[in-house]
Amino acid sequence: MGQLLGELVDARVAPGVELVVSIPPKPGGEDRFGPVRTEVAGAFDVPQRDDVLQMNFDVPGYKTMGPQERSDANAGRFSATARLNGEHVLLVDDVVTSGGQAGRCREQLDACGAGKVTIIGAGVTQHKLPDPCPVCGANLRTFVSEYGRFQRCSGWFVGTCNFKRNV
Repeated sequence: MGQLLGELVDARVAPGVELVVSIPPKPGGEDRFGPVRTEVAGAFDVPQRDDVLQMNFDVPGYKTMGPQERSDANAGRFSATARLNGEHVLLVDDVVTSGGQAGRCREQLDACGAGKVTIIGAGVTQHKLPDPCPVCGANLRTFVSEYGRFQRCSGWFVGTCNFKRNV
């Protein structure tokens, strides 16, 4: 993943990045982002650090939680362990599912003196992605009416597609 992100990410993604950090490992866990930080920092030609954030505790069953549960479970989970001086920080995550971890890490980076925090991830959700419309390719949205569940193309809302089906 580090090599892939390092090749894909450059200064056009987040101009002015001055430091690369990542979601910290679980307490006592392995820093799985080390190679990723190194590659991404190399793409920006900036330093990377593993000592700016720490995870204070693990959350059992985290991957099975919904977005609000994740947000609640991340309260107090991360803390800053270094002082920054207004740097534009690039925070690397593998999958930004609900934004719970990345959001709490961003709060800590802001609190310890980051000037700006940009978050990147290799994936954006672990939840099922929307089905594509078989007519135009836009996303299908699921609704429930008095007649049951159905899907309608998101293009319907802007007048470009009339696809609809029962589910």
